[in-house]
Amino acid sequence: MWNRKSTIVAIAAASSLLLVTVYFSRSIRPSSHLSTQVTVALLPFENLTGNADQEYFADGLTEETIAVLGKVNPNRMIVIARTSSMAYKQRTKTVSQIGSELGADYLLEGSVRREGERVRVIVKLIRVRDQSRIWSESYDRFGSGVIQIQDELGNAIARQIGVELLPGDTNQRPQTRTLDAYDPYLLGRHFLNQVTPSAIRKSIEYFQTAVAKDPSYALAFAGLADAYSLLPITSDASPRDMWPLARNAAAEAIRLNDSLAEAQAAGGYVDFWLEWDWGRSEERLRRAIQLNPNSILAHRYYAHLLNNSGRHTEAVAQITKARQLDPISPGTNTMAGQFLFYAGRYTEAIEALDKAFSIDPGFWVAHIMRGQIYERSGKPEAAIQSFEQAYSSSGGNMVALSLKGYVLAKSGRHAEAEQIVHGLVEAGKNRYVPPSYVALVYAGLNNREAALEWLDKGYEARDVHMVFLTIDPKWDDLRSNPRFQELLKRCHFVLPQ
Repeated sequence: MWNRKSTIVAIAAASSLLLVTVYFSRSIRPSSHLSTQVTVALLPFENLTGNADQEYFADGLTEETIAVLGKVNPNRMIVIARTSSMAYKQRTKTVSQIGSELGADYLLEGSVRREGERVRVIVKLIRVRDQSRIWSESYDRFGSGVIQIQDELGNAIARQIGVELLPGDTNQRPQTRTLDAYDPYLLGRHFLNQVTPSAIRKSIEYFQTAVAKDPSYALAFAGLADAYSLLPITSDASPRDMWPLARNAAAEAIRLNDSLAEAQAAGGYVDFWLEWDWGRSEERLRRAIQLNPNSILAHRYYAHLLNNSGRHTEAVAQITKARQLDPISPGTNTMAGQFLFYAGRYTEAIEALDKAFSIDPGFWVAHIMRGQIYERSGKPEAAIQSFEQAYSSSGGNMVALSLKGYVLAKSGRHAEAEQIVHGLVEAGKNRYVPPSYVALVYAGLNNREAALEWLDKGYEARDVHMVFLTIDPKWDDLRSNPRFQELLKRCHFVLPQ
């Protein structure tokens, strides 16, 4: 476990970095250009400690600094999201190449070294167009009063760029006042960002430690809500088990700080996937974007809601904004492909997925989406291959089996499809298997009675994948069925116009 005073030091250094950076970002431009947006990318802080166990600290410092910087006049400054910045962790590319790929005007580079109670942060600001280092500085700190300093700097940063502060609004990122809670919070974010079932569960443990140390830590409660919500979406965890936990954590985050973008986004995420209250989800997600227009999660979550509500033009606009903030992210590019697919724009969807594959050839969700495009395009064999690749790359996620079974059934290979649906049912006797997965294969087999029966089970299980019933064309054969229509009403989904 690393020294707490080192945490204080590094955060203070990051805050100082932000103050100077924003000052220079403004001062190097004529005041007449103040209305023009400028894009800044903070590259990952290099860990010079010599201890790989401290890597999460350098990464966490990067992420928190991006979050703080993202709130500083977002109408005038675009801040590249964490995922795309972290793509350059082991960077070998030139400033010009990185700036071009990220669409950035300025790059911020930094390193962190800890020696006992001393932390040194070295930073430099680089202008991309001529690769000139316009400012550099080093900071040696011995922590004390870091949270108060951060609050003061939030006001100072806002004043530097001419933002009028409203009463009670200091434009800073609220952090815990309990330093023992900050370290597990950083670890929680570190593991949550890995988006694997085991890592998400580990993140929950750290977030729980953080809120136990500081019950007023809204950011940690928001992280906890995200983790609980993500488990049934990515790893076939029981939604019934996660639902109350996610709901309570999100509600507590909002209660503690309803002006925190992360809290509103977490609440909107729970409302969409688990509560099935899409009206309130939209209110919260719009609020999150209002609070922080640079919030990549808020834009992605809102795009999902719009897509499943049938508002495809708005969904594509939101995910396009997300791609601007997060251009080097396989997840964001795959979501763009997903929403373009549901909008019927297959060529553009394939282009977005190709971008995702260029970043991570093994990204299994992109294989899932490409397989669905192949299926709609009359290429069942290519679809099956994509789903098999997704199953292998994901470590056995059953959505890939379900989709493969559906395509086999629609292709007339009923025996193979029935074998898959039997396997899903048998697996469900020992672990949670989303009922909609079983229903989908039965829909492919044209066994409507069985499909509807399993969709009813999905309703009872609060199956998160039910949210796709509104727009997935694979359910089109059931749309006119009164039982299917009644099911959608029970779910309270917003139906496409």
